[in-house]
Amino acid sequence: LGLLLSLPARELLAVVAPAAYGEAHRVVPIVAFGWVFSGLYYLVVNQIFLMKQTKFLPVATFSAGLVQILLNAVLTPRFGMIGSAWAMFLAQLCSFSFTWILSQHVYPMRFELARSVGVFFKVVPVSFAVAEQTMHHRTGERAVSAWLDEHRQVGLLHGSVHVDVGGRDLRAA
Repeated sequence: LGLLLSLPARELLAVVAPAAYGEAHRVVPIVAFGWVFSGLYYLVVNQIFLMKQTKFLPVATFSAGLVQILLNAVLTPRFGMIGSAWAMFLAQLCSFSFTWILSQHVYPMRFELARSVGVFFKVVPVSFAVAEQTMHHRTGERAVSAWLDEHRQVGLLHGSVHVDVGGRDLRAA
């Protein structure tokens, strides 16, 4: 879903925002994946509410907020909107992580963490490469194609992956 939001970002911004915001498309993939972690937070926080053990939840929430404030103070002056986007992404990752750890103490649930991490590290590079394509057109397409070729050769991609970049299909089977 984060990738789907990232692909048409440049075109959508051109329609809905003034030209001064044209470069904002560069942060859409980062912010979109931050919101993915926000969604994952809601998957694990339910365990805490179910067991009525919410007394430590404000600590996790406050900690993640503090991470975002500190990272914004450090990254935004130096890197501008990209730094702010990474601060948001990392804060959402912290919010999910802190809450997941807390939820596992309150009501342990078995997650296939190794498998989930494996999928994450397969999907995220492709997503960022495809999103980069919206910024650099042919460069991004080559990055996606190279990534798919590399991972198909070492057997990390199982099944079929289909990526449509700029009207050209890049397939790995």
